[in-house]
Amino acid sequence: MRTFAIWRDKYALLAGFTVLLLPLLQLPAYAQGTAPGSIVGSITTEGYDSPFEGAVVQLEELNRNTTSGRDGRYRFNNVPPGTYTLVIDYFGATPKRLDVTVGSGEQVSNDIVLPSDWLEMEEISIIGNRAGLMSARNKERIADELKTVVASDAIGQFPDQNIAESLQRLPGVNIERDAGEGRFATVRGLRAEFTNVEIDGVKVGGGEGGDTDAGGTSRSVRLDTISSDILESLEVTKTPTPEMEGDAVGATISLKTLSAFDRGDRSFRFRLETSEQSILEENNIKGTVTYTDIFDMAGGELGVAISATTQDRDIARTQFNTSSDNVFIAAALNDAGDVVVPSAGDEVFLIPDRLEDVFRTNLRDRQALTFNLDFRPDDNSEYYLRITDAETEQETVRWRNRYDLGGRIDDDGILDDTDEVLEVGRYFGRLNDADIRKDIRFTSNVETTDVFSIGGINRFDSWTIDYRAGLSKTRDGDDDFAFRPRWRARDIIVGYQGGVTSGRITEVTPVDGEDDPFDPSDYDLQSFVVTKDVNKDEIMALQFNAERELANGNAIKFGVKTTRRDRERISIEEIITSQVAASGIIGDNLGDLPGLGVDLVNINDLTGTPSGLEFMPNINQLNSLLNRNRDFLVQTALGNEALTSNFDMSEDVDALYVQGTYNITDTLRLVGGVRWEQTDFDSGNGVFNDTIDAEDMSGVPDLVDTTIEVAVDGRKSDYSDILPRFMLRWEPSEQLILRFALTSAVQRPDFDDVAPGASISTDENEIGDGSNMGDGTFRRTISSPGNADLEPARSDQFDIYLTWYPNEDTVLQAGYFLKEIDDFFVKTDLFGEDVTIAGFEFNADNTIDGGFNAATDVPLNAGDAEISGVELSYSQTFSAGFFVSGAWTTVDSEADYGDLRPGEQLPLVGQADSIGNLSLGWENDYWSLRVSASYQDDIFFRVAGASTPELDTSLREATYVDVGVRYNINDNFTVYADVININEEERIRFFPGLVQPWFEQLEDFGRTIQIGVTGSF
Repeated sequence: MRTFAIWRDKYALLAGFTVLLLPLLQLPAYAQGTAPGSIVGSITTEGYDSPFEGAVVQLEELNRNTTSGRDGRYRFNNVPPGTYTLVIDYFGATPKRLDVTVGSGEQVSNDIVLPSDWLEMEEISIIGNRAGLMSARNKERIADELKTVVASDAIGQFPDQNIAESLQRLPGVNIERDAGEGRFATVRGLRAEFTNVEIDGVKVGGGEGGDTDAGGTSRSVRLDTISSDILESLEVTKTPTPEMEGDAVGATISLKTLSAFDRGDRSFRFRLETSEQSILEENNIKGTVTYTDIFDMAGGELGVAISATTQDRDIARTQFNTSSDNVFIAAALNDAGDVVVPSAGDEVFLIPDRLEDVFRTNLRDRQALTFNLDFRPDDNSEYYLRITDAETEQETVRWRNRYDLGGRIDDDGILDDTDEVLEVGRYFGRLNDADIRKDIRFTSNVETTDVFSIGGINRFDSWTIDYRAGLSKTRDGDDDFAFRPRWRARDIIVGYQGGVTSGRITEVTPVDGEDDPFDPSDYDLQSFVVTKDVNKDEIMALQFNAERELANGNAIKFGVKTTRRDRERISIEEIITSQVAASGIIGDNLGDLPGLGVDLVNINDLTGTPSGLEFMPNINQLNSLLNRNRDFLVQTALGNEALTSNFDMSEDVDALYVQGTYNITDTLRLVGGVRWEQTDFDSGNGVFNDTIDAEDMSGVPDLVDTTIEVAVDGRKSDYSDILPRFMLRWEPSEQLILRFALTSAVQRPDFDDVAPGASISTDENEIGDGSNMGDGTFRRTISSPGNADLEPARSDQFDIYLTWYPNEDTVLQAGYFLKEIDDFFVKTDLFGEDVTIAGFEFNADNTIDGGFNAATDVPLNAGDAEISGVELSYSQTFSAGFFVSGAWTTVDSEADYGDLRPGEQLPLVGQADSIGNLSLGWENDYWSLRVSASYQDDIFFRVAGASTPELDTSLREATYVDVGVRYNINDNFTVYADVININEEERIRFFPGLVQPWFEQLEDFGRTIQIGVTGSF
């Protein structure tokens, strides 16, 4: 497990400086009276205005290569005087040869216009699948690092709603979905927080705080906020060079917005689209416009590019949940068939203590804008301004029926089937003394991503310098305070049925003399919660790079970067039940609402709840009622002054690197060097309150309201990382490329995980005899405590990748990767362990003033992890218009979770054993048909503590299938229709380590149909 770490510590610096010195041994020598020159130019195609990107340009006699950039431009510096052969090579075309003569100290301008039939353009559509594949493959082919590219021509060919969904068709990339939409990208089995995301070279922060259903954390960058329509290309780099950020254990995702020079002249494009999701059945509208132009200015050229998109997407999902808290009773069957507490070796199954029927709507309104300026006064200077602004306004409504079943095991260790538990088994149950809680939550939040960068590039002699100032701001939070009322009916018989693929409430029956679940007036107001949650992440960076070209295409490069990051969270969650009840704002029970102007509506068709339980408050009327009393509700909540999980952190990173490029032979190139990063972190301190409401403590009549103050120390730390990175690129023939890489990376702890905060709850344990009384003992739970002792995780990585180009239309790739990660992070739940975590004591003491006997979402440093895998990919186009592309990644990991699971080797959290994708299609000049599928094996989602290993959770395997058809009306207009998730795949989390796996969450988001038209001029 420590093989590469030992290499890094003992030999990396020596090897790094050796690589840096090699290029210096090849300093150019010229005859007296001569000076090197340069060749600059652009590549375009006759009859087309767009620049030609990704062509390999070679100076044959010097065996030097470069690549035409996104604007079609290429450049050779440090060229000795003489006459040379320029070879233009592009995957899928016959190489073109030209002669060029360079004089002493001369800069030769050599623009190349390729004949229109060079790529047989008359036989294919330039915006079709083949054009997109060829462009992407050429960018990947010339790179020294291992890189996967999605070109702009390919982005619009699939029914992708956002950037995450555009990434799901790449090797080794999987996405996590929220309400059916792609949200986060995971690479090679590492969760989203291990992947660095940049827009136009500027690092983007994570707006979302805390773990989500989709697996995100405060370092995970949400990719659903940014529309794929505003991008020119996106790239995924899996082997970082020394000049790249240190925190790229998984990968670096680079998003590049449009420059006017990408299009080469004035252009205008638009998209209009309408869509509908099968569950909500609301019509959604999307529109995008893009405009570019180039103007003469001060002897040079000024490029202007503007892209704007707007989208309304109203979607819904149904869920049947358990909970990640301690809401299960682990049980087994004895020889007599009784349900008992399990012993070692028993086949364990779970009896749920809580089930939830949920219907959730998300009304999303997205806008995104890019505004880019590029100024080129001459061939040796470039200056740019990049602005990207993306915003999503979302209104979320959640209706929930929660069933607290309250199953109990008696003192003899046998589940009592004469009192509360009427009938129970591995797949079903009927329990008495259950509670039904109805709650409704309406939130309005705004998610924004703003990225600004300004910089330039200057070239003189053999030097190229570039510099950039960048600022990114992300925000994810409630637009205003949100209210969550909850009502409860008690002592009801509830039956349930569940497994790994389905779950439902089968029976709701009233008990004589107790609450009637079919009568709204029997649902008493149980709680009223006021919440607000805002997360902000601001990153400001300055960087400078300088590169010196030497003889034979060798180069040495160095740079510095300073980054200042501020992460802020404001979280308010206050329970003001007694004040609301006394005010009479919403009455004492659900039956009071109609008299206050709030109808009870039937949502049975949406949630599938049992007959008679479908009534819920009309959300619009309830929200109007609460808004009329907003001032009172907010001021009452703020008056409690018990704010939780608030923080304002700073993280400063200063970095420098040196990097050398050395052409060992004509076909073998070495790139390597060392990156050094210094991190200074300050989390601040916090004080948090746990308030116990005496009214809920029926077993202790003389108890008064109690507030327990918990002081949490923050953390200041600083540490340095030396990150050696080396890669070899060997091209033994024109058909084969072998890449080899040894790299290192660092992963800093998640902000929420080290935040000086926690949520604390104290609940009374019920006697369970139907008398609504407690037994005087309590269960204290702390949720998401910040762990100031977390250390960064560090990774050493090995990659070897072989790419084969058997012909001009086919690419096959095979690669192996290995990552050794020290001190990786894990979140888990602890129940009754006698340990101290993050300054909090966990034990089995059930007194109010004792320690915590339960904890959820506890962040820990685990031990070492090793993750390895094989990546395969294949793409081919055929002369008849058919095409196929696909990728398959198999991953294996072994993680040592230390004291959490002593003696066990488990998979790394977030890992799927296999992921893959496949796209099949056919196209000609007019029609394009395609079917694409993305597959993920079971994902190890969550690891539980040693005392409850049966509560490990996984995300069930899934295959998402999309279908699309496009018709080119003429050269300017295309109409299309897509069906997303045509097979209506569900998202299911479950507990796999049982004799009968049990679900944790079943989520159905249906399919989406969209039709639209695009235009290009």
